[in-house]
Amino acid sequence: MDANLEIVWRAEALLGEGPCWDASKAVLTWLDIKGLRLFQNIGRGQFKSYSTPKILSSVVVSNHGLVGALGSEICHLQLVGDAVVPAGVIARLPDPPTHLRFNDGKVAPDGAYWIGVMDDEEKRSDGAWWRLSPSGEMTEVDTGYTVTNGPAFDCERRRTYLTDSGARTIYVAEGWGADACRSKRVFRSFTEAEGYPDGMTVDSEGRVWVAFWDGAAVRALDPETAETLVELPLPASRPTSCEFGGVDHSILYVTSARAGLLHPSDVDGALFAIRIDGLSAPRSNLFFTNNPAPNNIR
Repeated sequence: MDANLEIVWRAEALLGEGPCWDASKAVLTWLDIKGLRLFQNIGRGQFKSYSTPKILSSVVVSNHGLVGALGSEICHLQLVGDAVVPAGVIARLPDPPTHLRFNDGKVAPDGAYWIGVMDDEEKRSDGAWWRLSPSGEMTEVDTGYTVTNGPAFDCERRRTYLTDSGARTIYVAEGWGADACRSKRVFRSFTEAEGYPDGMTVDSEGRVWVAFWDGAAVRALDPETAETLVELPLPASRPTSCEFGGVDHSILYVTSARAGLLHPSDVDGALFAIRIDGLSAPRSNLFFTNNPAPNNIR
């Protein structure tokens, strides 16, 4: 497999995360969670930055526009001037302790939005995964996580992959309904030398592509054996997440972070693009919500 690496934008993100490709508009959206910023491409190699009013940890495309996990709420989002503006609450996290916050999230093949909750200090293992259905019902689907990352979904094998980065472990469950995690098992655990598995995605052949914090690489894992099939080194030491995009879905976008680094380089916190020839990834899923955004914000 041939791969070509490009530094798309040196954003110097503190905690770059959550790349989300909108195939209908050919738009990539990604975040700097700790820097309170959202980015969108406005041309080749050009991005616009929007400030967020509080931590925005993940963003997805819905049938009514952008939706994201903002603070302790799932909200419709609008981009007004240079700012992200909440435009209606879809659901709230029920009575969250102050040390918990939303983290990574993606849309399952059934149109539900899976969102992780984690300890912001990355010490306690009282994080969890929640599932927001199209009808607006929030259901806690699994518990016991320190740092929730992913998720990723394999349509052909009907699997859900979930990461606990703090435990250096990726889990796999059958299906993606509210009871999917009853079948959860360890997919693969990693050593300190390999780094911490972080955000991930699945390609059209079922391979699980994972960004490795402190691993300076993205690795593709075999869906049956969990063995490493491909390793793509990166010049940033803390890759955080990845998502396929581009017209033919053969570009793997990778976000990274510079938070916690004593001497970050000019590419720590950058957005990377890796063109992978001969690979067609599935189209991004759309979050279906029965709760449209109000139209009183311009």
